[in-house]
Amino acid sequence: MTGALGAVAVSQHRSYRKREQAYLSRISLLEQQNKELAHRASHDELTGLLNKPAWKEEIKEKIRLGKAFGIFFIDIEGFKKVNDECGHEVGDVLLQMCSQVLSSIFRREGDIVTHERLFGKEKDGQLEGSAGRYGGDEFGVIVSLSGENGDRTKDPEGQMKNTLGYVTSILDEFSDELLSTISIPKIGFSIGSAIWSPEDPLDPSALVHKADEAMYRNKEAHKAEQLIT
Repeated sequence: MTGALGAVAVSQHRSYRKREQAYLSRISLLEQQNKELAHRASHDELTGLLNKPAWKEEIKEKIRLGKAFGIFFIDIEGFKKVNDECGHEVGDVLLQMCSQVLSSIFRREGDIVTHERLFGKEKDGQLEGSAGRYGGDEFGVIVSLSGENGDRTKDPEGQMKNTLGYVTSILDEFSDELLSTISIPKIGFSIGSAIWSPEDPLDPSALVHKADEAMYRNKEAHKAEQLIT
């Protein structure tokens, strides 16, 4: 009798363990599905970068942190000509390639900005920021200017200037390499920037507008240069 009861207890325990394991498997699957849904909701499907709403929300998060940061708007000059002459599929590939370049400079981990990248091959400074697709052929970048920039200037304006020079050089190299390997119309990049700091606390819309205007001024300057040359 005792042996029979023991066998029943063992059987019940095994049944319980199987139900528990099945339950935990379902929980794990649901958690994974939720993560995937959250990623899709916050990332651009074509490029894999943050989408516009998520990128703008990240600006608000940076403001809540209260440390200096800057934003860039980057527009692909000549993108319409690529679409018109080579087709939208080639245009999509170009957008993906540009996104990969930005992702090589800025990486996002976790729920807020925790990106870093060395300046060149030196280990004396870091870039921290977020890259997103703002729409069409326009990208947005958020870069931290907290003063933790190695031996370089701790001034936000100086850091922004360093960052702009670095990002511009990377994009110029990419453009030159692209033209030497693929038969497409020449492209370039217009870049505009703006800085948020505790001393000049712009609201998110004003900050975005300021960077957007600077980008269009840069675009017009490039057009004027082309007319001169």
